[in-house]
Formats: sequence, C-alpha cells, structure tokens
Amino acid sequence: GPTIRLIGSRVESRGRKAVISSALAQDAFCETKERLVQALISASKTLVGNVDAVVLAQSSMAVAAEDLQKALGIPVLSSVSFGVDAVCRAAKRLETIKGSETLI
Repeated sequence: GPTIRLIGSRVESRGRKAVISSALAQDAFCETKERLVQALISASKTLVGNVDAVVLAQSSMAVAAEDLQKALGIPVLSSVSFGVDAVCRAAKRLETIKGSETLI
C-alpha cells in the first residue's frame, strides 16, 4: 500500500535497504481502545524481534500507539503524529512570516 511504498522510498533515498514486513489486524474494528490495542498486539507479535519499529498505516489506530509501544517494547509510529507535526511546523513558519498573527 501507499504507506509501505513511502517508507521504502524514504529509507532507500538515504542509501539504505528497506526490509518491510506487514501484519494485518483482522479484528482492528473495535468498540473500545483496549480491544483495539489487544488486536494490534496479536497482529504484531510475529513481527517483534524481526523489526525495528511498527508503523500504523491507518490514522484511526493512532490512539493505540502509546499502549502498543509499551506492550511490544519497540517504537510504534503513526502517520497522524507526523502529519500534525508538519502542520504545526508550517503554521509556525507562517506565524514568523506574518508577524504577530497567531495561528495555533
């Protein structure tokens, strides 16, 4: 999917080889955060020990990132946090350009 392609191209643009594994959390459509975390832990167990990090491809899973990271003991990333960080950086640049206007 698009997340795998993006990660692969970014890693390879830095002269490194990307080895990307994937796992599908079949039961990720849950009513509670706790059930979502458990579904993601189950899906990720086979990857632990073989990967440096887990990337959550769906923004709806970002709510589970911190708990999943604690459970797995490896970094868990989500595109939502990167997107929010990028928006904040852009807003700060605009704030600097425009002077005293506050955007955030």
